[in-house]
Parts: sequence; C-alpha cells; structure tokens
Amino acid sequence: MTGLRSARGAGAKVGGPAKKPSKQFPGQAPSQAPTVHAANAMPQPVLKTKSRKKTVILVSAVVMIVVAAVAAGILIYSNSPSRRLQQQLDLGARYLSELEYEQAISAYEAALTIDPKSTDAYIGLLAVYDRSGDTDGVRETYARAAAALPEQERARVEEETVRVLITQADEMASEGRLQEAHNVLEQSTELMQSRELQEKAQDVEAAILREREETEAKLMKQFHSIGGDGVYAFCCDDYDRNGTLEAFAIVGEPEPGAVGFYETIHGDVWYTDGVDVYPVSDHGGETYHFLYMTEFTKVMDLGEAGFYVAELQWGAASSGSEIYGVQNGQAYETIVSGYGGGARAHGNRGDFVITIDPYDAPWHAHRDYFFYYRDGEIHEYGAIMITEQQLLAKAPSAGSFLDGIRQEGYEIVSLLYRANGIVHINYQRLGATELDSEFLNMALLLEDGVVTEMSSMNTEEEWLFFEGGHYVTALFPEIAVYPEAF
Repeated sequence: MTGLRSARGAGAKVGGPAKKPSKQFPGQAPSQAPTVHAANAMPQPVLKTKSRKKTVILVSAVVMIVVAAVAAGILIYSNSPSRRLQQQLDLGARYLSELEYEQAISAYEAALTIDPKSTDAYIGLLAVYDRSGDTDGVRETYARAAAALPEQERARVEEETVRVLITQADEMASEGRLQEAHNVLEQSTELMQSRELQEKAQDVEAAILREREETEAKLMKQFHSIGGDGVYAFCCDDYDRNGTLEAFAIVGEPEPGAVGFYETIHGDVWYTDGVDVYPVSDHGGETYHFLYMTEFTKVMDLGEAGFYVAELQWGAASSGSEIYGVQNGQAYETIVSGYGGGARAHGNRGDFVITIDPYDAPWHAHRDYFFYYRDGEIHEYGAIMITEQQLLAKAPSAGSFLDGIRQEGYEIVSLLYRANGIVHINYQRLGATELDSEFLNMALLLEDGVVTEMSSMNTEEEWLFFEGGHYVTALFPEIAVYPEAF
C-alpha cells in the first residue's frame, strides 16, 4: 500500500492535490479541450454591452422611420387636391377683399380647375361679379354651376344667385335705371324659375309704368303750354335710347266742321324732352288728315332707335310718312321723310319699308322700298343690274318664274339685285297707248341659291307691296348701299 501511495505521490504537484486527467470523448484528440456549452457557461459582462447598443440602434431606426413618415404625410397633404383647392379659395377671398377682381376671378377659376364641383368656388365667383356689377357674369356662373353640381349644391348656388341679382336690380332702380333693372330681372327669370325674381320684376315693371305716366303727363303739359288744347297724335318714347323719355305731337287746331271718315288738323310736329319744347317741322299750318288717329300715328321701333311717324294724308288714296328722330339730344326730320307713305318696321334687324304709290302702271301702283338704320344713320338697300344668265347660274329655279312671265305674253325689261337679297324682275306689255300698256314687277327673295316669290310670304303682321310699275336701283342714291357683286 505504501509503495502505491509513493508512486502516485511522486507524480503529484507539491502543495496541492493531484489534477485528474481530462476525460477523453470519443473521436476527440487527446490535446483538444472539451466544448463548454453556453447553458453551462457563466454570464459575461461584454455580452450585456452589445445588447444595449442594438437597442439604441433599433430605437433610432424607429424614430427615423416615424419622422420620415410624418414628413412624407405633410408633403402629401400640402400637395393634395383638397389642400390646393383651399389655397385657391383663400386666395380668391383675399383678392376680393382687396377689390382685385380679375385676380379673384383667376383664383376661383383655378379652384374649379382642381374641382369642377366646388360649390364654394362658384359662390366666390358670384361674390366677385356682385361687387363688380357684372350681371352677365352672375348669370353665366349660375348656368355653369347648374350644369355641374348635384341638386342640393345647385340649390345653394341658385339661392345666392337670386340674392345677388335682386341686389343689383335694387341698385339700378335706386339710381333711376328702372328699365335696365327690369331687363336684368326678365332675362334672369328666363334662366331660372324663381318666384322671388318674378315678383321683383313685377314690382319694377309697376314702378316703370308709374314713372312713365308721370313723365307723359309732364311732357303733355309742355305741349299744352304752347298749344292750348290743340295737341294731337302724342307719342312718348325713349327715341334715342338714352334712358330718358321724349315726346312728339302735332300741335294745331282741327278744321271747323270736319266730320266723318277723316279728322283734319292744321298744325306742325313739335318735340319736347321735358326741358325744351320746339317745332321740328314748319308747314305753315299745312293740313294733316288722320284716319283714326291712333292707327296712323306711331312709334317705329328700329332697335337702336325709335322714330315718330306721322302720316300726312295727300288725298283719298295717297299719304306720306313724315319720320322724325332724336340724336345727340336734338329732334330732327329724317332724309326719307314725306317721300312715301305707310312707313313701318320690317323684320327684326332695324329694317323698315316705305311704300310709294305713283300712277305709273299706268294705274295707281304700290311698291315697297327697303331701308335700314345702323350706327345712327339711315341707309337704303340699293340694287345693281344683273342678267338672266347670272340669275339662272346662281338660282336655276328662277327659270320657272321667267318662263311664266313670258308665257303670259310679257317682255322682261330688266333684273335688279338688291343688297338685302331681293331680286326685282321688271316686265311689261305695250299697247297702242300708254294707258293701254301694262308695267309690272315681280319680287323674288334669293337665299342659298333658292328663290321664293315674296308676295306669297305676306302675313297679316307683315305685308309688302309689289303692285304695279317698275323698280329703280334706289330712291335715295345718296344714302344707298349697293351689293359689291352678284
């Protein structure tokens, strides 16, 4: 036993117990240290420091992502349609407050470019046109909104439109522009069915009638101040379209004992604008005959101006239209006054006709000549001579009329083409004497290569005369306007 201990002790380190030999695992080299598993290992301080660094990095990354997302959201919002729309609406409101109407309109239009259904943009435009007094702009804005918006939003715009139009009409009426206010309201009621607008239009119309009655009484009083009770054929109108009523009348005395079909007045045509009153004709008491006075005396409305027409009776079947107007505040007798009779408006372009009635058919003929009023001047539609070949080349259907005239035994004398598109065919049949001869005409309306006989176009409202005699190129060459070519 002693020997065994000595031998074990000889190999041992002095001062401590002997180290056990390492256990050798299968397949492990003798010098290789055994693997120590983490579960059995002691925690190391260096591993704890690395974990903290990872946490900081992770938090920083999250913060950066959040900041980037917020920044992106702000950027997206600032460029969103709703944000850009609001910016334009705010800009329009600012310009409107500064009375910069053009810039305000541009801003609101830009808003509608972003959102064509923006009710606020339409209402903003209404506010601009209200402030600037642009009634047409108000109506146009409503029409656009009515076409673009759903019913509920359209009702909002309509309510605001009605309010604006009534406000503008009230302002016009307060300034004495009653007729202008009435026109605005009438045109607006055609655009929208609003009871408020209709009632306002009726109120303004009643005010116009009251004002007219008062003005007519004042003007009539002016004539009585110089003519006593002898005031006839009184006609009041805004002849020069300046917003003020004027009046013409015949001031004179009736012929003693005149009874029956005609009423005979000895006098002259006078004019008053409510301030001045003076004669515009000087016939030296020339006799005026009136067949049911209200039928013969009238205002001829030619759009740009009105004209006073007093019919001077020349005999049992002839008359002359004396035609008077107002220009630059002064009454005047027109160049065509007294030449023919039955002066009357024709069509809706400022045209009018005068009927001449000479005995050149050789019986009593009646032919209408055509005139128009533009830019303060009266002109006649003059005519140029054309050939049958020219007419047939442009309107082959005219051949049937030419052939019909010849088949009746007449000779075609001349063809005239007038500046208003009328073609006159003068034809005749000669007899042994002038009284045995016939001088006639036919009027054709040429439109787009087609001709229509004008006598067939007569109506009770518009009647034209082409009865007997031959047409000439113009009654008043000095005021005639001729076609440049056919």
